Amino acid sequence: MSSVPEDVYLEILLRVPVKSTFTCKCVCKTWLSIISNPNFVNQHVNVTAQRNNNLLMLKGRTDDCVDVLLSVGCDSLVSEINDDDVVVQDCPYKPVRYMDLMGSCNGLVCVWSSGRKLYCIWNPFTREFKELPKSPIKYDEKDVSLHVFGYDCKNDDYKLINVVDHSSLVHVYTLRSNSWRRGKAMPYRFSRQGMPYSFSRQGSGVLVNGAWHWVGSKRDNGDSKLIIPLDIKDVKFQELPLSKEVFKNNDLSMTIGALRERLCAIFDVGVGFEVWMMKEYGVRESWTKCYHISHDKIKNNHCFRLLCSLRNSEILLLSHDTLVSYDPKDGSARQHNINGVKNFHDKVDYFESLVSLGSGKYVGVQDRKEVYWSDAEG
Repeated sequence: MSSVPEDVYLEILLRVPVKSTFTCKCVCKTWLSIISNPNFVNQHVNVTAQRNNNLLMLKGRTDDCVDVLLSVGCDSLVSEINDDDVVVQDCPYKPVRYMDLMGSCNGLVCVWSSGRKLYCIWNPFTREFKELPKSPIKYDEKDVSLHVFGYDCKNDDYKLINVVDHSSLVHVYTLRSNSWRRGKAMPYRFSRQGMPYSFSRQGSGVLVNGAWHWVGSKRDNGDSKLIIPLDIKDVKFQELPLSKEVFKNNDLSMTIGALRERLCAIFDVGVGFEVWMMKEYGVRESWTKCYHISHDKIKNNHCFRLLCSLRNSEILLLSHDTLVSYDPKDGSARQHNINGVKNFHDKVDYFESLVSLGSGKYVGVQDRKEVYWSDAEG
């Protein structure tokens, strides 16, 4: 093995799944050194992301009214799902009903424990987790109108950003410093009216072109309707140019999503939904109507989220609490039944990753007391 150049080792190991790298570390000191290098970890993330073999993590409820956290590969949703395609996650906190999915980035998942009143960052593949310190700035999590967990490539750091609606203040946690700071107030409001909780909590936004996007309005003009991107590097909000044709009826209900790495706007036009795509990012004239989805095709059709495009050209939707694949070629739709689980209220998409949090704490490994909360305490 010593006759093989190190750069060849590197190219091979970059394509090895995360769980297999644990075995590879034991092969020899050279492989251990390569895999443990932070530069290798970053390269492994980039290679894995380019494969576009994402997973969905879904918080759902069984027929016995037990909340569970499941992972399923997006590719397996092209056909009927087998039990082998679904993994029940062993997560940092139990019961699952008091744990909310806040967002994901580079294989790390951010969660909120309403029982412990704290945030946690977790790598589902390495099982490592890190509990975040509580912010010295007092506010209630239910007042957070949006949050984003992401990677700041400028400073090689991970951030959790919360916006408190009533004060418009921005609160920023950085992993490197393991601390919170107060950001600048922003002149926008993010409405949560008229939608179920899991849809109204706009969450980590829609990631397109390196920025997260939300629907909002100017704080001094509640009738305005905007798409507002956030640059996580500088924690700076902006406004995206909108087409007058697309947004001529300001009364229509609108949500946003992403398909094929392009920003989309979804409107309820009464008899169905129109999906418009911004084909060239930042160009007002590039907004194009791509799909019309009839109400009778989608169960619980009063609201849905675009999740992703599948490799068979179908579109994956979360319709209220049901996972649905929609085929734009013939307008057909099919519901996915997963292990008797329904009522999917939270979701994040992620992929396998070697990113370490440096906490030394692992789900199911360390000796710690599990905390269970009664309905009254929830």
